[in-house]
Amino acid sequence: MKTKNKVQIILILLSIILCSNQVYSQDLRTIKVDILVGKRRFDFSKGFQLLITIKGKKTYPLLYLNGFVVPDFEGASQADDVCFIYKGKEYHFYNVSTSKFDTDWTFNTDSEDGDQKGFSLDF
Repeated sequence: MKTKNKVQIILILLSIILCSNQVYSQDLRTIKVDILVGKRRFDFSKGFQLLITIKGKKTYPLLYLNGFVVPDFEGASQADDVCFIYKGKEYHFYNVSTSKFDTDWTFNTDSEDGDQKGFSLDF
């Protein structure tokens, strides 16, 4: 096969891959989460878990360095529960509206040892 034909085939395959990624990424919503424990900032994917309950169905969304992929709400107007898990402790936030999943979040806790005193979720 000639070099010119190989280059054309590679370019065609590359454009197919890029187009399919664009279609997929348009359906994927993500939220950036800042994690503040005491006065230190943490990467969300290190040491934290997130459990979201929608219509009674529990889901562990895909986490990445600074956030997570928003799960499908299946027509629900809110998440029944958003639970951050850190050092075995659960921090629950109930009845979180779907509109809160359109903005970035900040999770704060005063204690580095997982104590549940003083925690909040800001949208």
